Amino acid sequence: MEKLSIGGYRGDGFTNLDMYDERADVRAPIWDTGLADGTFDWIEAVHVLEHVPFRQVVPALVEIRRLLRPDGSAAVVVPNVAPVMKMWAESPSWPPPPVIFGSQQREGMFHHTAFSPETLLAVANLAGMATVSIEILVLPDRTPKPAKRETVFGDLDPAFLRQTIGFRAGILAHFRNG
Repeated sequence: MEKLSIGGYRGDGFTNLDMYDERADVRAPIWDTGLADGTFDWIEAVHVLEHVPFRQVVPALVEIRRLLRPDGSAAVVVPNVAPVMKMWAESPSWPPPPVIFGSQQREGMFHHTAFSPETLLAVANLAGMATVSIEILVLPDRTPKPAKRETVFGDLDPAFLRQTIGFRAGILAHFRNG
């Protein structure tokens, strides 16, 4: 099984793609990887698309689809900005929560795009991705505890990917090439 991790170094068993991480096997933007068509069975992009300029999000998903084998799958996790914006509006703080604008510690750590489940589905549809499931991952408060998972679409249970998410809250989408 050929696996690609985008925007995070996963080590053994994965080809790693990242524009900024020197450990990556491929240093290229997600929307123009230079990799061959149909190379991967599994692609994961965990907390990556929010770092992509909004005009490049659909091309990035088109590239993921191009890289997948015909029966391949992709998992995408992005922050769910709507509840965070509501929380911030109700209790303003400075600096704002990093989920809104990223940590901004270095290039590549800025958030350029915000997602809700509906916008993630819309851009995936524009890219021709077949959606298998969407889950909302919610942390009820700021204390580190396992996320509550509310399935909104489909019934896929990608336990492997859940282990990679840890305590991050957001939207988990599973797509098939199609």
